[in-house]
Amino acid sequence: IEFCASRRAAYIADPPGIGKTIQAIGVINLDPQIKRVLVATKASLKTNWQRELGKWLVRPMSVSVIFGGKWIDADVVVINYDLLHRHSKVLRSGMWDLIVLDEVQQIKSRHARRTLHVIGRKVSKRKQAQGVKELSPIPARRKLCLSGTPLENRPEELWTALNYLEPERWPSFYPYAHEFCDLKQSPWGINTRG
Repeated sequence: IEFCASRRAAYIADPPGIGKTIQAIGVINLDPQIKRVLVATKASLKTNWQRELGKWLVRPMSVSVIFGGKWIDADVVVINYDLLHRHSKVLRSGMWDLIVLDEVQQIKSRHARRTLHVIGRKVSKRKQAQGVKELSPIPARRKLCLSGTPLENRPEELWTALNYLEPERWPSFYPYAHEFCDLKQSPWGINTRG
């Protein structure tokens, strides 16, 4: 908790069952400047977050769990990744003090809709002319990623979380892939699965 609280962005990659949820709640408890929190997680874990927040959150903060198309504003909002696109405007309507991405490996595919609705999408002028719109990342003063399995199969799966946490240090996938993913040109295109 102390490590995460002393940084603008952090990644907790503890094994399952160690208490990553409680550690994230501890960061909220420790910093009185955190007044608006977004927790994105898998749908099956939303009620767990609600229960753990009720048990471990010591500050007087309201909690809302989003189950569908209706947005219920609160100090702490818990939403699953697959609903982010439905609430894109409200998620980007102001600065979040803290965003917690639980089970962050859910956004490992850099082209998936759920990923783009977290980390954003930059679009070339050619793509813009084709009607593809840019999407800014969800704005946050602080960011915290949680995962018991940060790498499920390949190093390429870690880039989206690193890009979200520190976009200045990890701005582009291809330099990362060249260094960590054995990037090679194949007859069928670029291969980053090494």
